[in-house]
Amino acid sequence: LRSAALEGFTLSETGTFSKGGFSIKLNGISSAPLGRTDFAAMAFADLEPLHNLGSGATSVVRVARHRPTGKLLALKGLNMMADEATRKAAINELHVLYEGECDHLVKFFDAFYSDGMLHLALQLMRVSVEGLYTAARAAAS
Repeated sequence: LRSAALEGFTLSETGTFSKGGFSIKLNGISSAPLGRTDFAAMAFADLEPLHNLGSGATSVVRVARHRPTGKLLALKGLNMMADEATRKAAINELHVLYEGECDHLVKFFDAFYSDGMLHLALQLMRVSVEGLYTAARAAAS
């Protein structure tokens, strides 16, 4: 299959997004740095978006339900067609989440690429960073 290199990343005719050692398809990560293969076996089609949690300059986070288990998770969508800086930041975030197993980071389940968007399936937190900030500000007043 032919792949076209577009501003530092590759997008194949089959819809595989490749950058920074990752190859990500609609059905999840197919290859990654260090060859790690212990990520969750989820299917993007099994995720049911429910409602928005928030958005930033380059992403939108939604609550989603994993249909087979009923578990709720956060589904972060990043526009990979925006610009090179956005793609680089997204891949850096993916590296940290993928390689950094730490009690102080949300758990990373899998990543999916569809229609120009990189979707990160993450542990759903009970409170947002914005909520923590608001509570800390109120306590300091």
